[in-house]
Amino acid sequence: MNDSRQAVLEKSGQLSKREEFAEALLMLDDLLAREPDFHQAWAKRAYVNDAKGELQAALEDVSRAIAISSLEPAYYDKRGRYLFQLHKYRDAVADFTRVIELCDQHKSDYYRACAHFARADAYIRLGEYEKAKFDLENVTDDHRAWTDRLRTKQDLLAECFPEK
Repeated sequence: MNDSRQAVLEKSGQLSKREEFAEALLMLDDLLAREPDFHQAWAKRAYVNDAKGELQAALEDVSRAIAISSLEPAYYDKRGRYLFQLHKYRDAVADFTRVIELCDQHKSDYYRACAHFARADAYIRLGEYEKAKFDLENVTDDHRAWTDRLRTKQDLLAECFPEK
C-alpha cells in the first residue's frame, strides 16, 4: 500500500477517535472517489460510521469492502457484528459461518474462536440452542467477548437451557 493511502487511513482513524467524524469521512470519500476499489478505505469508513453510531452505514461500507475483497475474514466478522447489533441474527450467523470457512481456507485460527462465540450468541437469539452448544464446544472455558454486552462462555451455556 502506498504511503499516501496509508496516511489517509491512519489520519481518518485518529480523527474518528477525536469524534471528528465529518472530516474523517470527507478524507475517506475523497480517497474512494479516486480509488473506489480500495477495500481498506471502505473498511475504515465502516469503522468511522460505527464510531459515529451509524450502524446501517457501517454495514453498507463493510459490505462494499467484502465485495472487493471477499477472502478477508475480518470483514465478515465485522459485518456479522453489525448485523448482530441490528438484530439480524440469521444474517449474522451466515457471516460468522463464512469467517470459520475462511479460517479453514487460510489455515489460520485467528478469528475462529471469536466467530464460534458470536455465532453461538446469535443462535441463542434464534432459539437454536443445540447449534449454540456445538459452537461453544469450540471455545475455551475462560472465553469472554463482547456481543451486545460482555459475555462469557458460561453465560451463553446457561442460556442454552431456557426454562420451560
